[in-house]
Amino acid sequence: MTPWLGFNLGLCSGWSALVIRPVKTVGGLGRAARYRPTCRRGKMALSSLAKGPEEMPYQVLISPRSGTMWNLLTQSYWRDEAFSVMLASHPLKDIFSLVVKLDHTPPFFYYLQHFWISAFGSGEIAARSLSLLFHLLTVYFGWKLTKSCLVGLAIFLNPFLWNYALEARHYSVYAALVLGGVYFYLAKKYTRSVAFWSLALLTHNFAWLYFLSFSVLYKAKKLLPALVIGAAWLPFAWQQISRLNQGMWLDPPSGWLWWLASFKAFTTTPLLTWLSLALLVLSLVRPKKLLLLAVAPPLLTYLISRFWVPIYLERYLLPTLPLLIVGAGLSLKQFKWTKYLATAYLLVLFVIFIQINQQTTKAPMRQVVKNIVSQIQPEEIIVTEQPINYLEVYYYLKQSGKENLLYSYLYPGEDLIPYYVGTDLIKPWQEIVGAPPGRPFWLVKPDASVVRYD
Repeated sequence: MTPWLGFNLGLCSGWSALVIRPVKTVGGLGRAARYRPTCRRGKMALSSLAKGPEEMPYQVLISPRSGTMWNLLTQSYWRDEAFSVMLASHPLKDIFSLVVKLDHTPPFFYYLQHFWISAFGSGEIAARSLSLLFHLLTVYFGWKLTKSCLVGLAIFLNPFLWNYALEARHYSVYAALVLGGVYFYLAKKYTRSVAFWSLALLTHNFAWLYFLSFSVLYKAKKLLPALVIGAAWLPFAWQQISRLNQGMWLDPPSGWLWWLASFKAFTTTPLLTWLSLALLVLSLVRPKKLLLLAVAPPLLTYLISRFWVPIYLERYLLPTLPLLIVGAGLSLKQFKWTKYLATAYLLVLFVIFIQINQQTTKAPMRQVVKNIVSQIQPEEIIVTEQPINYLEVYYYLKQSGKENLLYSYLYPGEDLIPYYVGTDLIKPWQEIVGAPPGRPFWLVKPDASVVRYD
């Protein structure tokens, strides 16, 4: 089996004109010749497809152009975003059961996203604008908690928070609801606090870690109605949690270096990591309770991951970042000289903020699919090299009505597509891996490179 044509849309700051150039080959074979899955239990095999003549494969690149400020907003969906948009696009009556069956979160965000998509569409800018709106709400609550414009600016510019502010997922909504619950309770607006905490518990299961930590630290007895409302979801949450025993893609945490790696993930760059550590250490001289609230959920998640099932992932703990910024801001307000360090911190944040908005962080599957659709022949099919990319390729193919041409390989060594990939939202995994033999196909790889086989 030899590739006839390949193209690659590399991860760069932008794309413009097409450039075609030969690919270096070994023994007459292109890059994809290394991949030789076997045919077993519905798996597809390259060797089962018709062989074409050996020709020089070509790599088609989209050459980079200068970056623009809103690349993160306009870039292609990745797997999780495609999953969210497609699930939220289902009829309202189906969303609850689909969330319980296929996701690890409560359904509130999907209902919210359903109405948002109905009003503004499912395009990248429209769908991601919902998260951006809640990110601004998080900034507002951070400012209200501290009365500090510096704190509000630090939350707005934070690169980790900004990344999820421009993603069509529930993380920014979840963070804003937690911050809102905290602010309204401390402002003694208990009814609003109950409403925000209730919605937080119905948006992300990790919100329980923040809710219970806050209730203990502040002896928040007036949040009992939120506890009752959130508890109504727990039987369904247990169904989701019980599936974790089927396997997770996360590794269990271990060692002190692991904690440093996690902190680096939150802070994104070495300079920002050390500046953040310095500010955090200084804030511990006279710490506020909000610092404890920020730290408690990661510690609890670490213990769960260490001794039960690995669930520690920084984005699941997104509210920790604005809470740390708010807590540090309140603690450091007592020291006038810290404003110079805080100013340096904000300058670094601003530079990084400009840089990340000129980058592309997701594989350009929209452009890949558009290119394939413009060239595909009636007898050809499309195959994703890994199941993780099936959903976003399916989403973009559906716009041209060619989604039924899409199949996927299994992960190496696997006998089925793991449930957490979410392909059951589309069809059973047996159909996804059951490609008709003997047909030429386009192989789509995780980095958005594509090779065509005859």
